[in-house]
Amino acid sequence: MAPASRAFYLDAGGEAVLVRHDAPAGAPSGRGVVLVPPFGWDEVCSYRPRWSWARHLAARGTGVVRLDLPGGGDSAGGPSDDDRLGAWTTAVTAACAWMAGQDDGTDRITLVGLGLGGFVGWQAVAAGAAADDLVLWGVTARGRSHVREVKAFSRLERSRLAELNPGRELAGDEDGAITAGGFVLSAATIAVLEATELRAPGAPWADRRVLVLGRDGAQPDARLVDAARATGAEVAHADGPGWGAMVAEPGSSTPPWAAIAAVDAFLDAGPAGPAGHRARSAAPAEAAEAIIDGVRETPVRVGGVDGVLAEPAQATGPAPVTLLLLNAGSIRRIGPNRMWVELARRWAARGVPSVRLDLPGIGEADGPDSMEGDVGAYYGPEFVAALHEVLDRLAAREGSRRFGAIGLCSGAYWSLQAAIEDERIDRAYLLNTRALVWDPDLGTLRDTRKLGYLAKASTYRRVLRGDIPLRRGAEIARAMAWRLLRALGRQAARAARREPAAPPADPVDAVLDRLRDDGKRGYLLFTGAEPVHEELERTGHLTRLDRWPNLVLETLPELRDVHELKPRELQREVHARLDAAIERDLQAAVRP
Repeated sequence: MAPASRAFYLDAGGEAVLVRHDAPAGAPSGRGVVLVPPFGWDEVCSYRPRWSWARHLAARGTGVVRLDLPGGGDSAGGPSDDDRLGAWTTAVTAACAWMAGQDDGTDRITLVGLGLGGFVGWQAVAAGAAADDLVLWGVTARGRSHVREVKAFSRLERSRLAELNPGRELAGDEDGAITAGGFVLSAATIAVLEATELRAPGAPWADRRVLVLGRDGAQPDARLVDAARATGAEVAHADGPGWGAMVAEPGSSTPPWAAIAAVDAFLDAGPAGPAGHRARSAAPAEAAEAIIDGVRETPVRVGGVDGVLAEPAQATGPAPVTLLLLNAGSIRRIGPNRMWVELARRWAARGVPSVRLDLPGIGEADGPDSMEGDVGAYYGPEFVAALHEVLDRLAAREGSRRFGAIGLCSGAYWSLQAAIEDERIDRAYLLNTRALVWDPDLGTLRDTRKLGYLAKASTYRRVLRGDIPLRRGAEIARAMAWRLLRALGRQAARAARREPAAPPADPVDAVLDRLRDDGKRGYLLFTGAEPVHEELERTGHLTRLDRWPNLVLETLPELRDVHELKPRELQREVHARLDAAIERDLQAAVRP
């Protein structure tokens, strides 16, 4: 039986922070963990592994509190708001205080902080947060070192983008900010971090224990170990295997079981009861919903699907439509670079509610610990079945009657399928969909169409750099041989029957015809050199779009290899295009 998990909000200095509590299953151990995430793209990639980690701890009898830091995830705020480090520290302090105030037998709390989240966690405990012990993984004592990592990631991304877009002038970050992985570290936050170094607080930590973990063979930061020892705490340090696997692409990231085992041992070896100097304070009140910039947000759970409903705080009448914000491939409900959160709040303020959803195997939804890079796992029939259940609940609870579905990558595919399969969805917005009709061999078949693929020097450079796994070449070669054998087999069978080769029915035509005949609207947006757009061009679909007057297809071709919309200027343009498409459909719905 899965441990019980629920989401709620805490007020942290005036900002609503989304918190999730995974209650201990079975006999409580008396221990609790506050798990503080890393920053930006690492936070996105590691989300499912941290979900698995929390469930693992809860199954051992250890309750876990997880939180989205202000300006990130489903919490309030944005990256450019004032005093982000202070807001993050306040949020962690509130999460610790909430756990310490529960009457559930938890008497010793360990703060587990990852990357920049560990840096923030130290700051919170040094300022009096109600945590007894610390586990700091991938943390450095100097804030400037964390900033340096973000800068290095940003430079690497820009270098790769420049290589794929020769001669193209790439827009730089504005106002001294850094964008890495689609996430922004503002100039003000950079300045504060660069001026901050973790040091021993005035009061000794003699009753505390600190475990410092390096990353995948790299030794822990020596300054951090020295700072921990200077507190008077009992300090241990070790390797932290599994960091790289934990922050791999979201569809491939896996729980760091070896590091988790080390943390388990650390927890088990600790004394019972709180540290003598732990701060005592009243637990902050939890709330089932939050008002954020005039928008009411409420966590919802429908079967195995998890989500957040955003609606006007002061609704004046029935909503014209409810938007379903589906996954962006393997990225959870916040969307690419948190774009779904921004879109949901913007449109809820204009009277259009939405629900951001984690579908099976993604984010907080039921499913395996990891999809392990299996793209086909995101195209299973359980996805559309889960959407039907969500629509039933929304129609019954919220009175919603008309819906529009928005998604990127596989989420775009399911937006289309849901619109076809469910009469309540009358519009679908597809961003960089990787399929209009799903075929398990689709990815490999696309590669085999490029006859010179294996001979290209650029391909070998990408293999050596690690962008393309070595096994991919073998897969392509096998697929080419298989396609040839299948084609020869079909040709031989027709010859034996003396049948002419009949042109097969076009499955894309069938899907788009169905959408048109059902009176539903569709919007397709492609950025860069997206394979579906190239296929529509190659097959002649783009020259006969007048067959589907219900469709609008737009492209933003300026940059290649921007499937996840990470450049900031591209995010702004996509927001504008989506807003225009939604507004266009709203106006069409009220037109006599």
